[in-house]
Amino acid sequence: MYADKQIMKRRILGTCFALLILGMPVRLFAITIQNGEGAVFYYLIKTGSESDLKALAANPDIIVHYLLANQESLSYIPPNGFQSNVETGGKPAAVLGFFARPGASSYPVSAVYVSAANAESPFTVGADTLVKSRATGGELTVDSLSIYPSSEPVVIDNRYLDWLRIPDLARFRDSYVPRTYVQVQNASRRELPIADSLFWSTGGSQIDHFKAIRSDKYVYLLLSSTTELSSGLSYIFYLYGDRGSGSGEYTIEIPVDRASGIVALWRKGSSTPKAIGDFVHTRFLLEARIRLDSLPAVLNDAGASADLATLIQDSGLTEEFYFGTLFVRNIPK
Repeated sequence: MYADKQIMKRRILGTCFALLILGMPVRLFAITIQNGEGAVFYYLIKTGSESDLKALAANPDIIVHYLLANQESLSYIPPNGFQSNVETGGKPAAVLGFFARPGASSYPVSAVYVSAANAESPFTVGADTLVKSRATGGELTVDSLSIYPSSEPVVIDNRYLDWLRIPDLARFRDSYVPRTYVQVQNASRRELPIADSLFWSTGGSQIDHFKAIRSDKYVYLLLSSTTELSSGLSYIFYLYGDRGSGSGEYTIEIPVDRASGIVALWRKGSSTPKAIGDFVHTRFLLEARIRLDSLPAVLNDAGASADLATLIQDSGLTEEFYFGTLFVRNIPK
């Protein structure tokens, strides 16, 4: 049931936000944007000459018209999340956007101007980057009713209302208890009776609901727990195409070490993961989005599947709990 997963090596890296960033392929003239607010940040990248961007800065009210006219091209960053490798083509650029605060009738506008010289320096959008209206002197905003609903089935926003209409792909009630678990300590692995576990049903290790849905660009995941998610928790998906070919080569990890972070793809034999998506979580719920074009080709197989597990690490001890096999063909669109 449990193949050689290299758990300790993966957890050391997987829980380290900085190393995940370093593990991403670096693109020339790309920027990293940190969302410093607890609301979704929708944004566009506008490139141009220094004079064009200075003209925009001198008349910021134009920003609203630009955002509304191009909102089909909006990208977003989850609350307190970040986006790396945002390309500017080596040109001066403006990061223009707004914070979609839940229940608000208008959304505050943010603008950050990035020169080619400082494009590689990460920056944060938030209260310090909000724009004043030149016409009124007050906060520049976008009317919430002017924003089209997202064409994606889910927005990763820590509110979870999008998921209410999506049925469970799997449900593990309180009565579900695995017979065994895997303990890893000092590079030693042992499969033991679940009664010997120190971490079972604590720190988010016990999954309650699992949901998934896909679009043309992403697959979205929702996991809930009967206990509060801890910083030592990871959700693990061991990926398989043809089961007859042996153990899986790829593993997806969602390391719950921050309120928002990266979904990592590991390949057997590699010491560095690839960032393939992002997630946010509250006390008992986590939602993630994964780019379909970043997933390995084995998932295109007719029988492609994933083994779902949780992993808890604390004080040098790691325990892993297996929940079952999920088939990719069962994920609705």
